[in-house]
Amino acid sequence: MRRVLHVTGARVQAELQGRSCLPLEEVRPKKQSICTSRSFGRGVTEPDDLQQAVATFAGRTAVKLRQEGLVASMLTVFAGTSRFNLPEARYWASRFIAFSAPSQDALDLIAASSALVEGMFHPGYDYRKAGVLVSGLVDEAACHRDLSLFDTGQAASAGRKKLMMAMDAVNRMYGSGTVRVAAEHHDAWKPRQEHLSRCYTTRWDDIIDIRV
Repeated sequence: MRRVLHVTGARVQAELQGRSCLPLEEVRPKKQSICTSRSFGRGVTEPDDLQQAVATFAGRTAVKLRQEGLVASMLTVFAGTSRFNLPEARYWASRFIAFSAPSQDALDLIAASSALVEGMFHPGYDYRKAGVLVSGLVDEAACHRDLSLFDTGQAASAGRKKLMMAMDAVNRMYGSGTVRVAAEHHDAWKPRQEHLSRCYTTRWDDIIDIRV
């Protein structure tokens, strides 16, 4: 089995025979990073379209952070052309920024990612993929912001947290994307979905109609 299917196949065989080879994790370890990226359905050549894509990815990354109860200290944006392009038509770039205070706020992440895109976009390239990655993750409950005597941002931060909670509640009730930041959009870069499987159990229009 090891010769034909290598180590993975041998471990699967041992598991089927009752010998434990893959230890179970009773507690899932905290994530070290979170990434949201997509390949575009068509080439993106305009800065506004790339900005919309990256803003959408940043917003979704913020949702993931809040679901995990984490805040991020660093944000990285990357974008590039197809790797199948001719060498002179290839381009790949990434930029990162460190937050002064760890955040899970969609407005913070979108503002930071938009600023990074401005510095990495170059006209003349056919962008095919982009993404947002956050790292330096810590527990929200264990993260205490050090405020100076003259810091007046504490009340604003509490208000933004309530805003994010309200957005999450509406989206849970009425569906993802019901409420979003205006910068988020997907018309220009939406992935191709001609062969997407139908949602038989979650969408009324896709329910199978059996007529006798």
